[in-house]
Amino acid sequence: MKWQVVEPTRGTFDWSGGDRLVQFAQAHGQLVRGHVLLWHNQLPTWLTDGVGERPIGNDQLRALLHQHITR
Repeated sequence: MKWQVVEPTRGTFDWSGGDRLVQFAQAHGQLVRGHVLLWHNQLPTWLTDGVGERPIGNDQLRALLHQHITR
């Protein structure tokens, strides 16, 4: 469920890995616990490389973080 896996391309989300994990746990009576929603060394390259070869500003980063967390 790391950001680089869930949103490898900006605005394109892929929840299939997490869905498979939860389905397996449910089928086997197991619990699923979340861990580290954002991690500094598992960020998508589109975020770390910047937007249009320019660094992402603070306000834009806050908006991207809010979108990632709420989706």
